[in-house]
Amino acid sequence: MAFMIGALAKRSGLCMVKGVSALMAGRPALLSAILVCGLTFWFLIPFSISPRNTFALPQYGASLLFFIGGLLFGLGAGFNQGCSVSTLTRLAQRDIRMLATVFGWAVGWLIFSNVSLDLSISYRVTNYSPCAISPLIFTLCVITFITFVIHPQRRIFLTILLFGAISTLLIQMSPEWSPSHYLQALTYTISNPKLSSWPTLSEHLIIVLLLTGMSFGNKHSFIAITTKQFIYHCSAGILMGIGASLALGGNDAQVLFAMPALSSGGVLACLGMIGGIMLALKLMALHQQRQRQVAK
Repeated sequence: MAFMIGALAKRSGLCMVKGVSALMAGRPALLSAILVCGLTFWFLIPFSISPRNTFALPQYGASLLFFIGGLLFGLGAGFNQGCSVSTLTRLAQRDIRMLATVFGWAVGWLIFSNVSLDLSISYRVTNYSPCAISPLIFTLCVITFITFVIHPQRRIFLTILLFGAISTLLIQMSPEWSPSHYLQALTYTISNPKLSSWPTLSEHLIIVLLLTGMSFGNKHSFIAITTKQFIYHCSAGILMGIGASLALGGNDAQVLFAMPALSSGGVLACLGMIGGIMLALKLMALHQQRQRQVAK
C-alpha cells in the first residue's frame, strides 16, 4: 500500500501548492480533489479490512492556533514550491534541495517540541455503518461525479482520489504512517528521549516503500544545491515545521486525518494553509516582477 501511495502521488503530481496556484488561475478542481481525497475514508470504513467495528478519530476544537499554524505552513510550502507529499516526491526524484526543506522542517518541529499548547481536544469513537453515512456518501458521489469524472483532467483527479482511498486503508493498520507523524516522532524523540515515541519498524518500512514508490521509474538526474538554496529551502522548511507544530500536522495529516474526522481545527488549518500559499505565491510573483524591472 505504501508503495502504491508513493507511485500514485508521483503520477498525479499531488501538491497543494499546485492546487492553490490553479485556484488562483480560476481552476479550483485540482485543489478540491486534494481536499476531499481523504473523505474516501467514509466510503471505505463500512467495508473495513480491520476486524474492529469502531475506529477512533481525534477531533480538535476550533482554535486560532490551527489557523496561524496553517498560515505559517502554507507560507513555507509556497516558498518551497512543495507541500509535505510533493517535497518527499521531489526528494525521491533526486532533488537534493528538498533535503534542506526536510532538515528545516525538523528544526521547526524541535522549536515547539517542549511547548505545551492549550488546545481544545476531544476524541470520538463512532460506529460506522452504510446506513448512518448514506446521505454523506450520496452527496460526495454527486460532487465527485460533477467535479471530476466529466472534467478533462479526470484521470489526474481520480488518481488523487485513489491515493486517498489507499491511504485510508493504510491508516486503519498504521494510524500514524503519514510523513508528518513520522518526522514528528523522530524529532520529538531526539529532543526528549524519555518520550519513547520512536517510530516502529513497520512505520520505518512504510516511509522507505513510500519513497520507493515515488522514485519508481525515475528518469531525473540529481539536482544539486547551492549554499543560497540551502538557506532558502531550510528557512521554508522551518516555517513548515513551526506551522505543522501549531496545527498538529502538515497538509498530509490535515487532509488524510483531520478532514475525514470532520475536525473544525483541521478545517481552520487547511484554510490557513491555502491562505499562506496564496500569500507566498503573490510575494514571489512581486519579487520576480521587480527583478525583471531591475534587469530592464
